[in-house]
Amino acid sequence: MNYPSTGGKLRIVHFEDKPQDRELIAERLAAEGLAGEFTYAKTKAEFEAALGQRGLELILCDYSVPSFCGSEALTLARRLRPDTPFVFVSGTVGEEGVVESLRSGATDYVLKDHLERLSPVVRRALHEARTQRQQRQAEEAMRASEYKYRQLFENLGDAAFLVSEDTGKILDTNSQAEALLGRSRAGILGRTEAELYPRMSGPVPGRRPVAQACETRGGCEALVLGKEGTEVPVHVCASRLELHGRKLFLALFRDLTERKQLERQFLRAQRLESIGTLASGVAHDLNNILTPIMLAGTILSREVESPSGKAVLATLAACARRGADVIRQLTTFGKGLEGKKCLFQPRHLLKEIGKIVTETFPRSIALSCHAPADLWAVSGVPAHIHQVLLNLAVNARDAMPDGGRLGLAAGNVRLDEAAARLMPGAKSGPYVQLRVADTGTGIAPEIADRIFDPFFSTKGPDKGTGLGLSTVLGIVRSHGGFILFTTQPGQGTEFRLYLPASANKEPAPGSPAPPPLFQGRGEMILIIDDEEAVCSVMQRTLETSGYRTLTARNGAEAVALYSDRGPEIDLVVTDLDMPALGGQAAAAALLTMNPNVKIVVATGLDALPASGSPGEAGYRAVLKKPCPTGLLLQTVDRALHGETRTLEADEPLKPE
Repeated sequence: MNYPSTGGKLRIVHFEDKPQDRELIAERLAAEGLAGEFTYAKTKAEFEAALGQRGLELILCDYSVPSFCGSEALTLARRLRPDTPFVFVSGTVGEEGVVESLRSGATDYVLKDHLERLSPVVRRALHEARTQRQQRQAEEAMRASEYKYRQLFENLGDAAFLVSEDTGKILDTNSQAEALLGRSRAGILGRTEAELYPRMSGPVPGRRPVAQACETRGGCEALVLGKEGTEVPVHVCASRLELHGRKLFLALFRDLTERKQLERQFLRAQRLESIGTLASGVAHDLNNILTPIMLAGTILSREVESPSGKAVLATLAACARRGADVIRQLTTFGKGLEGKKCLFQPRHLLKEIGKIVTETFPRSIALSCHAPADLWAVSGVPAHIHQVLLNLAVNARDAMPDGGRLGLAAGNVRLDEAAARLMPGAKSGPYVQLRVADTGTGIAPEIADRIFDPFFSTKGPDKGTGLGLSTVLGIVRSHGGFILFTTQPGQGTEFRLYLPASANKEPAPGSPAPPPLFQGRGEMILIIDDEEAVCSVMQRTLETSGYRTLTARNGAEAVALYSDRGPEIDLVVTDLDMPALGGQAAAAALLTMNPNVKIVVATGLDALPASGSPGEAGYRAVLKKPCPTGLLLQTVDRALHGETRTLEADEPLKPE
């Protein structure tokens, strides 16, 4: 076999004690194109020193040097220069010696009387040494590359899999994959990709998601089996590669659990927004329906004399007020948790939650509600605490699918320093304690410390979002309070909310006493409303109270009527949402015709259009439908006789 030329001079160490043999061997190699730069040694010390030089390419050694035998020289050379070719060039030696030297690491053996073999042996030895060195360097480079690959593979933020394109078997994975699947690496390697999924899922049924991801721009989504058999949504992106001659997929699985939860929350928020819009529209129509009922009750009470008839009218009025309360709750729910911080009495919130429970919860749930008359006031946002109580009540209902007892209670609590230290998040001082207790399924001990975690829920994905109790905790903490709870599986749960109280302060009084029924003095009032029933009953109410009236079914008709009889008209009472020309546009037209015209808005809308405050719009007052007769007459009287204060929304006018 021909070996390539070495090129240049070889750096050779020659352990030989005979000068003539040194020259003969050097000349022989030079004649064969293997000229060398020789370092000669004839003692152990010289040989050991020569082995320490840099760039050494070949070691030649006589087997029988008196001062240091060949086998000892071989042992020393293998220890100091294990990768350098070592060739014995010696006289006669037994076959056993040759075999032993080759076993001990010698590259080859050449007899001095057969030096024609020396050049081929040296060339082969040099070639093999270079080949081994190149192979070793390649292996080292591969090991370094594999180390870099492993570091990169392990430090990927997503679960990574190397999957055989032919067999679908998983050949490698990282620690993120272990965390995603809840299995050790040994439990993943060797399995097929199909075993990762509860069912084949993806854009193309029946095909592995990794292969789909390779052919789909942006990857695809799938479900994998996570801890305890749970289905985990993942986004799969993959690419093909070839490693050591094998065709593979490199697949990255990104956990979409949190994103899916956020998407559900976003869709839920959109649904709530739609419900809010729907609630506002429904409330407007219902308010227009209830307005004639409320006003007609007062008219009929003047004409009915019998006690039974008056009792029927009282029931009618109570039902109308109850309907108005339901509408107010509906619109409050639709608007969400907006509200200003103020001093309020939580007893009223408990009563309102009690009403909701009584009217909407299953009859199999018995309610008890207790709040002392001397309950302290709380500073905060009433709508927020209302939401807290409602969330806890709904959770209690869900914990009692077969019925049970729901208790709402409140009390005054004063914590001293010793008691506060025993309650996480507490400070000494006065508190109002609100309690919501049920006799439901209770909370299992293993999940009791997780119930306030966002997105944690024991309900199905279509029954709960896992944000109810985390919202409760956030609201209570924002009010400077804290929450404690006790639970017994199978017996029920009690939540105790502690809100800092204002023990020496009382909130402003609630609803004032009904105003007296004011009488007119023949003033002319223009009523603008497209609802015939509302217009008719309001006209009858005002006329029986001493006023004269004109009516219009929309803004255009009202403007035309005012242009003809404007000087006779003392006050305009208008709805806002009407066909042809709305109340807001009609009011603007009337104010253009007469800047001093007096206008009262009576609307069933939940909120006024965004056009500044009612005062800036030129209105004397704004009445929310349905309104009782007394409030209507009081508002009309004040608007006619110099009341310049604007009545916002459903703020009641105080009685004279």
